[in-house]
Amino acid sequence: MDASLCGHQLRRSRGYLCGSPTKSQIRQADEHEVVFESHYLEWDILEHIRLVDQDRFRARSIYSWRDGNLELVETHHEIRVEPAGDPLPADA
Repeated sequence: MDASLCGHQLRRSRGYLCGSPTKSQIRQADEHEVVFESHYLEWDILEHIRLVDQDRFRARSIYSWRDGNLELVETHHEIRVEPAGDPLPADA
């Protein structure tokens, strides 16, 4: 799969659930939360990713609708397995 960023879109040569090209809208709610909105064939998927406790933990909530009906909700809590890198310089 080839993927590229174009503004606030993630474009992929094929989707997770299908073989056709897809794109996801990316929104940054704040410095710790990102929202992805994707569409695959009959699926609409909304994913919230929130970094918690100085980015040591990640909480992900994924909502999947098929043909307008909520079919699946996933909640994941993940821990960072390696330390964070150095902060970016203020002028970056």
